[in-house]
Amino acid sequence: MLNFDQNSNPTLNELFDLYLELYASSRSPHTIVTKISMWNKHVATDIGTKNVRSLNFIDYQKFLNNLLKTLKPKTVKNIKSDIQAVVKIAVRLGILQDNPLKYIELPKFDNKVYMSLPVDLQQSILKAIIDHDEDVYRNLFLFLAHGRRLNEALSLQWRHVDLYTKTYTIPAPINKAKKSMKYQMTDLLQNAFSYQKLLAYKYDCYSLDSYVFFNPKTKTRYRDIRKAWRRFLRKNNFPKIRLHDLRHIVGSYSINVLNLPIEKVSHTLGHTDIHTTQRYVTRRPENSREVIDALFRSVST
Repeated sequence: MLNFDQNSNPTLNELFDLYLELYASSRSPHTIVTKISMWNKHVATDIGTKNVRSLNFIDYQKFLNNLLKTLKPKTVKNIKSDIQAVVKIAVRLGILQDNPLKYIELPKFDNKVYMSLPVDLQQSILKAIIDHDEDVYRNLFLFLAHGRRLNEALSLQWRHVDLYTKTYTIPAPINKAKKSMKYQMTDLLQNAFSYQKLLAYKYDCYSLDSYVFFNPKTKTRYRDIRKAWRRFLRKNNFPKIRLHDLRHIVGSYSINVLNLPIEKVSHTLGHTDIHTTQRYVTRRPENSREVIDALFRSVST
């Protein structure tokens, strides 16, 4: 492990390497790969070569302002968060007294999730997944339709599934919440898991460490299922939508069509902050009239 003390003056790149050593085990492999790729592409050959003591908030602000010329604000915000986490190590080591990234200002952006698909199309997509006859991918798509992220599904192991209690756990290393999240199975999902277990025994690849959703050809986890998703869309004459949009459908439909409590939807999606779930709420123009009409009716004689 890299060793620094309060007299050291490491570069941001060296601190990033230390960050990976310290925290990689508590992050999902997918998250780590994404962070490394983002750092190498936008930070490593630029401000990453600078010694941490030589940088102040103006240097960071100018660096991020320059990124805003070519990148979306949300992407720049993520880069800023990664740099801030790296510099925090220097603060904890006593190399710096304060983290200058906390003074950075970035433009606000609309992170609301807009679900433009008509309600009847959302319903058709969900029904098609339930009725899908390609068992291996059907079960995987079905699990995603329970509000799961793709990496959560592809990384799920049998140690995380309890068919006896009809529960499954999304462990901290493979989810964004960074803590284990436990869920009750639906009957559909219980049947899907049971089928996957029989399939694993058939291919002689069942163990607590093996993946629930595996490629029968390689007997390990799928690396990319986008082709299968596109095949599913073509078969059902659906427009081209991202696989991740399935998660957005779950959130938007549950809140805006079924009027389910946002707290329950938040838990279902694995959000730790209800404000994240509120991005799915559609603000209908008629809301204001309905509220005031109800208010006035309550005091009418």
